[in-house]
Amino acid sequence: MKLLKSLEELLYELVSWLLFYPITMWRSVVSPLIMMRYADAELADRLSLPIRLGSPSHQKVLSPDAWSCAQVGSST
Repeated sequence: MKLLKSLEELLYELVSWLLFYPITMWRSVVSPLIMMRYADAELADRLSLPIRLGSPSHQKVLSPDAWSCAQVGSST
């Protein structure tokens, strides 16, 4: 079982280095404005949750762990 897990991790690392990183770099070089818009949209998604939770109706301060759990649960 450990051998399968190690093989799975190795395969993931190989695919990420040989496929995902070069594609991301290519997209960044070819169309940087689109990539910046994409990054802004992703960051806005993550930042909007704490802002909503910080509204007056939610007086309890949540830790970053609670934000990630809340974000996972709110996939609407």
